[in-house]
Amino acid sequence: MDDEPLINFKKDNTDVIVGARLIIGYLGLFMMVAGIIVLIPLITLIYYYNCFYAWWYYLVPGCCCFIIGFPLYLLIRKKNVGKLKTTEAMFLTITIWVIAILVNAIPFLIWGRVGGYNYLEEVSSLDAFKEAGFTVSEKSITIFSKTYYYVNGGKSNPFYHFTQSVYESASGFSSSGLTLLPTTIIENETLNYNFNFFTYNANDLSEFLPGTEIFQFHRAFMSLIGGVGLVLILTSALSDKSSFQIYLLEGHSDKLMPNLAKSARSMFLIYIIFILSGTICYTFCGMTFFDALCYSMAAVSTGGFATHATSLTFFEIALGKGRAIAIEIITIILMFLGATSFLIHHFLAKRKFKKAILHYENLSFLLFALLFIPLMSYGLSTPGYDNYYNGFESFRHGCFEFFSFITTTGFSTIHSYNQGSIAPITYMVLVILPFIGGMGGSTAGGIKQYRICEDFIAVKESLLKKIRKQEVVHTTFIYKYGEKVPITTTSMRESLNYSTLYVFFVLLFTLIPVLTGYSFSDSLFEISSAFAGLGATSGLSLQASMSCHYGVLWSIILSMFLGRLEIVVVLVVFIKGYQDLRVKRHRVNDYIN
Repeated sequence: MDDEPLINFKKDNTDVIVGARLIIGYLGLFMMVAGIIVLIPLITLIYYYNCFYAWWYYLVPGCCCFIIGFPLYLLIRKKNVGKLKTTEAMFLTITIWVIAILVNAIPFLIWGRVGGYNYLEEVSSLDAFKEAGFTVSEKSITIFSKTYYYVNGGKSNPFYHFTQSVYESASGFSSSGLTLLPTTIIENETLNYNFNFFTYNANDLSEFLPGTEIFQFHRAFMSLIGGVGLVLILTSALSDKSSFQIYLLEGHSDKLMPNLAKSARSMFLIYIIFILSGTICYTFCGMTFFDALCYSMAAVSTGGFATHATSLTFFEIALGKGRAIAIEIITIILMFLGATSFLIHHFLAKRKFKKAILHYENLSFLLFALLFIPLMSYGLSTPGYDNYYNGFESFRHGCFEFFSFITTTGFSTIHSYNQGSIAPITYMVLVILPFIGGMGGSTAGGIKQYRICEDFIAVKESLLKKIRKQEVVHTTFIYKYGEKVPITTTSMRESLNYSTLYVFFVLLFTLIPVLTGYSFSDSLFEISSAFAGLGATSGLSLQASMSCHYGVLWSIILSMFLGRLEIVVVLVVFIKGYQDLRVKRHRVNDYIN
């Protein structure tokens, strides 16, 4: 990999900023961007008064980001900047993600340590909070004739520790959807909200604590930002020499327009249209405006964060079967759009239908659907398991779970993913689908379908080569965005290398929970879910959190991080840093000797 600096000098002879100063300047700019991201959830306070206790949880880290970031940004503001080296761009990409995760973990950490007022209507509030594992004081306040009890923070709070806070933030930005937010049982309560056409009738359901809506919106918003890309956020506001280099390192494959900033803005516009359309459709199906917006963001970003602990199964209980099916259909469409390449959306918007339709990943998506949906439906129709459905119901849930898992979204319409609660064939398919993932250049995770296709072609060519004559040269062609192009040996090799690395690291990180005492099947399911950014859980994360197995939680956090940055970037930076350290050590030893 070429590591020489590429500097474009301007006609004037002013100094060109490169190296550490350039990296620090970019980090200062992103610190301010991170400050904006952490401040945006405050808009939920306009409606959810019971979240007002958390205003400073977000305001303080947001303001601190501006105080720290602006002086650093002045190092490059209106200056003649050069181009980053390859390893510098990789280091900057990783650091941007680390900063975003740590900054956005702060509100969760403060909430765990300090606590806040929470509201439960028509239930025994103190008992309900205690069932969730909190220490609740008798201290209360009344706002608009509603009583808010104070939930204490500190070690009695199951969300107290730094690890859980980073876990939640990393899950958001990696668009995983795994969560450790505590839940409680809502008994005999009708949930009434404004801005919706229907009333939720919820009874004896496990739900996230009321008074945590600001955190729920924060998670959904993080998944949207992380799914679209943190670097894309930066380049939408700034066009410079290094933007495209960092943009590619984040996992994006193409840009829509010659100017990257315009490409970024075009992508944002496309996704905003999807989110607004989904919000409107969800609202007409009976969702509250808050639920509709959060579920739209989570579906398009393939993040899978739900505002209800029971995911989409909540709506069949609260709204009825008919509206629940309509919500599931809308969700499938949004998940598919999120797992579809940026370029396909762009071509459709420009009415270039041939380029959008004649693409080999469209065919692979169809083939996977034809193969796995019948297997899923058959497995869910197998008697003797908790997730057992008859006739149309098995197809309905099988179809939804297929799209949820292959798009690495993680929304659920079945009760549990424990190995004993579903048929073995269904469990096997659910493990395989996240490895495949969505299309390249989408918000989905996994190995990605273009690599799976190239892996298949590479294996096929390797087998056919053994029966062909040596002098015969064969080239495989595919349709890529409407054009017939050859698959190069280099491309196939890179895909095979990445797929091998992906499987290796999934198995490696699976060993950590296994050595801690968890079953191999649950460990593999949880780690593969984290690597793919899926978010479906076997329950292992919550068990590890409640048992204070922080090594297991950090293995899941690193899995989400590596999977989102597609492994290679992190490995190259680590190897380069190790090599530089060795060189410096040898130089010191030579100088001493």
